[in-house]
Amino acid sequence: MEENLMTERKEMILSLMNEAEYVPMKIKELAALMDIPRERREDLAAVLDALIEEGKIAVSKKGKYKKAEAVSAAGVFCAHPRGFGFVAVEGQEEDVFVPPDRIKDAMDGDTVQIKIVPAKGVRRAEAEITKVITRANQTVIGTFEKNKRFGFVIPDNPRLLFDIFIPEGKEKGAVSGHKVVVKLVSYGDKSHKPEGKLVEILGHVNDPGVDILSIVKGFDIPMEFSEKMLNQAARVAKPVSENDKAGRKDLCGLTMVTIDGEDAKDLDDAVSLSKGDDKYFLGVHIADVTNYVQENSALDREARERGTSVYLVDRVIPMLPHTLSNGICSLNQGEERLALSCLMTIDKKGDVVDYEIAESVIVVNQRMSYTDVNRILEGDKETAEKFEELTPMFYLMKELADIVRKKRKTRGSIDFDFPESKITLDKDGTPLLVEAYARNAATDIIEDFMLLANETVAEHFYWMETPFLYRTHDTPDPEKIAKLGTFIHNFGYYLKLKNGGGGTISEIHPKEIQKLLVEYRAEPPVFDPEGGNYEEELSVELSGGEGCEVYYTTDGSDPRKGERYQRPIPLEPGKSIRIRAVSCNKFGVYGDEAEERFLIKLQKPATPYVSPSGGSFYSPQAVTVNVPEGCKAYYTWDGTPPTKESSQYEEPISIPEGNNVLSLILVDKYGMVSEVLKCNYIYIP
Repeated sequence: MEENLMTERKEMILSLMNEAEYVPMKIKELAALMDIPRERREDLAAVLDALIEEGKIAVSKKGKYKKAEAVSAAGVFCAHPRGFGFVAVEGQEEDVFVPPDRIKDAMDGDTVQIKIVPAKGVRRAEAEITKVITRANQTVIGTFEKNKRFGFVIPDNPRLLFDIFIPEGKEKGAVSGHKVVVKLVSYGDKSHKPEGKLVEILGHVNDPGVDILSIVKGFDIPMEFSEKMLNQAARVAKPVSENDKAGRKDLCGLTMVTIDGEDAKDLDDAVSLSKGDDKYFLGVHIADVTNYVQENSALDREARERGTSVYLVDRVIPMLPHTLSNGICSLNQGEERLALSCLMTIDKKGDVVDYEIAESVIVVNQRMSYTDVNRILEGDKETAEKFEELTPMFYLMKELADIVRKKRKTRGSIDFDFPESKITLDKDGTPLLVEAYARNAATDIIEDFMLLANETVAEHFYWMETPFLYRTHDTPDPEKIAKLGTFIHNFGYYLKLKNGGGGTISEIHPKEIQKLLVEYRAEPPVFDPEGGNYEEELSVELSGGEGCEVYYTTDGSDPRKGERYQRPIPLEPGKSIRIRAVSCNKFGVYGDEAEERFLIKLQKPATPYVSPSGGSFYSPQAVTVNVPEGCKAYYTWDGTPPTKESSQYEEPISIPEGNNVLSLILVDKYGMVSEVLKCNYIYIP
C-alpha cells in the first residue's frame, strides 16, 4: 500500500474512533460501517495493525478496536546515568520506559505513580511520572565541592541524576573533597536542583577507610547494635547446659571438623564421615541459631531487618552481635555446641538410602582450612603428619565427594564455576592485590556435602507436605535459549532443543547446558611424558586443545598465574617437581587443571677412564684422565680414597718415582660421586 494512501486511511479511522458516539467494534463491524467490501478487508487489517504498532489504537481481548488510552500504574523507578529511567510495575513482565523529560522530581528507588502510553515505533511502553508516592532517598552520600557562596554534593550513586545544592551555612565546615552525608530538604523541580544540608562528614576522599564507610552509609547498613540487643545477646550466649541438651541427640563422640577459609570468623557448619559395610555415614551439622534467637524477640526483629551479614573488603558487619555470631553460635573447636544435624547413610552409588534429621549436641574435634585439607589430599607429608588422626577421614571425604558429584553430573547438574575474587589490602586499606579464590578438592568436598544435605532436607519436607522454602533454578526462557542456540552455532557449538510446535522452543534438558559448558571449557593439558620416576634427564612437553594456550607452574601454585608454555620444561635430576597446568581457550575461558609429579633419579658417574691404565715405566710418564662434561676429577697417589678436598685433575699427572697407587674419582654437577678407580704405576728412572 502506498505511503500516502496508508496515511489517509489511518487518519480516517482515527477520526472515526475520536467521535464521541464511537463504541469499540470488531473488524467485521468496522468494515460494514465504512462500506469496505470483503475482498479489501486485508487492507483494513493492515491499517489497524499499523495504528496498534504506533500506539494510537488498541484491541481488546474480544477483538474490538478502540482509541488507545493512557493507563495509570504504580511501581519503583530505576534511573539510568544517561538521564532516562524505567519503572518496574508488579505483574508486568517488562519495565516501562520513562524519557528524561517525563521524570519530574523522581529519584532512583522512589515508588512512583505513572501514566502509561504505548510509544510510537518502540517495543517498550512509555510512561510519564505523575506523582512520587514514597521517597527512597532521605539522605545521600557524596563528595562535597565548595564554591564561593554555596556548595554542592556529587552523589556517589550514578543513578542519582542531579548534584545536590548546599546553601551557605549548611555545609557544616566541609571542604572540597570531603565525603559527606547530606539530608535532603527539597527534591527540586524543572528549574531547581535538589537541596540539602550536611549532617555528617565521613572524612576526606583520600583518607584510608573512607571509601568503605561511604558504601556502608550509602546502603544504610547499620554498623552498631543497640544496648538492648547487646544485653539480650549476652544473656542468651551462655555455655551449653544440661537443660539445653535435654531431648537432643548426643553426637559429642562423633569425630567431626569444620573446613573454612583461614580468615573465617563465624564457623556455622561441620562435617563428619565414617564407612562400614560398603556404606558411608555422612553427617552435616549446622549451628542451631534458632535456640538463641527466639521468634519476635528483639534479636529476631533486628536480624530480620538486617536480613544477612554483610561482607565488605575489609570487614564483616554481622546480622547478630559477635557474642552470638562468633561465640555460642559458632562451631568452635573443642567446645560443646547445639546443632541441627542431617545424618545420611549413602551407598557406593551415591544414593542416600537412609537419613535422620535431628537436634543435636556436638563437639568439633579440629578446625581445618581449605588449604590444609587440600595439601593433605595432594600428598603433602608435613601437613598429613600434623593432622595424622584425621587424614584417613579426609581421603574418605574425597572418595565420597567424587561419587556424589559423578551421580549429580549424570543427572544433568550444571557446574557454572563462577570465580570469586579476593582483595588484599595493606594496613591503610589500600588495595594491593585482586586475585581469584582457587577452587580445590577441599572446597568441592564441602560444596558436594552441603548440596546433598540440602536435597535430603528438601525431599524430607516435600514428602511431609509441609510449607517450606526451596531454592530452585527455574526453566530457562525459551526465546532466550533459542537466541543462544543461534549465537553459539556461529562458533561451531550446538544445542539440542525440543520444539513445542509452531516453530517455538518448549524445553531444553539441563544436560544440554552441561554439555555446552564442558565443550566451551578448554580441555585439560596433556603431559608428555606422564609423571613418574625416571633414570635419565628429560624435558616435559605440554599440549592443550586446538586454539588453546597452556599456562603452568612448577612449584605447585595456581597455574592461572603461571608462565605461558612455549618450550619443553627441563627437569632437574634429584629434585621432585610438581607441574600444574591449565589450558585457556580463544574465549579466555580456563578448563580443568591437570598436574603430574616428576622425579629424575640421580645416577653415579661412570668410573673414570685413564691412559695409561697402569704399568712399569723407565722414562717420565704422565697419566691422562678423560673427564666427562659437567664433572670434576679428584685423585691421590698414596692409595687413600680421594675426596672433593683432594687434588683436582686439571692437566696430565706426572707419575712419581717408585711404586705408586693412583686413586681417582669423578664428581658430577649434582654432587654424585663415582666408584673409586685404582691403578698401579712403577716408575724407575
